[in-house]
Amino acid sequence: MRRQPSTRKSFPHSREKGLYVDQARRWRAAAESGADGDRPLTAVERREWQQERKKSRKPVNELNRKEKALAEAAALLVLQKKPERSGGQRGRLIVEADRQEAIELIEEAVAARARCFRACEIPDIDVRTLQRWKRALRLAVLGDQRKAAAQARTSGNAMTLMEREEIIRVCNLREYCSLSPMQIVPRLPDAGRYLASESSFYRVLRDAGQVNRRGTAEQPCKAQNPRAFAPQRPIRSGLEILPSLPAASAGSSTACT
Repeated sequence: MRRQPSTRKSFPHSREKGLYVDQARRWRAAAESGADGDRPLTAVERREWQQERKKSRKPVNELNRKEKALAEAAALLVLQKKPERSGGQRGRLIVEADRQEAIELIEEAVAARARCFRACEIPDIDVRTLQRWKRALRLAVLGDQRKAAAQARTSGNAMTLMEREEIIRVCNLREYCSLSPMQIVPRLPDAGRYLASESSFYRVLRDAGQVNRRGTAEQPCKAQNPRAFAPQRPIRSGLEILPSLPAASAGSSTACT
């Protein structure tokens, strides 16, 4: 006997795609009739379409987010188990071998879907430090570049060449040539002028080679440290050092004078 087909139809994709059966029927009827192709969507239909689109995208976005978080955690865990010899206290020099090793480990973690700033937290370095190391290796600039960078920088409040020449000129005037900067600086405001501080005067004159001892002033000499004495035997107690005193006779009395 032939089996009659069931009148109940199954719609498995309605649950998989997050759609209602009635809504799919309306879409199918609209597609077949072609009525919706000419007229624009109403505000209600557009709002429903946007909500359905967000619902369909939400599981995919959540799954991608979880996959990225798991991949990042695994990459950071692998990076944590590897030996780290970079980072640490600010200003400490890190050798080239340790820099290269840190760059390779961080690049491996980033390739394993870890974020760069999270990978840099493991060896305790900054992202900008990593960028500076990569740039130095790319340009083949090896060694400590801190002194060269400090010499290339100029402070914003540094004295200009004209100001330094004016300080030297004032110090060599007749009324100031025999005075020290400690005496010149307080006298300039009395004359209505101010050039720089006392330490700046000394620094400019020292750079010009004009800070020397004059007259009978002797050159400074290094004082010698006092000679140290090492004990040859243990120090005896005070009772052993004091001479033995005669014992007082029985019944006699002594008076302190």
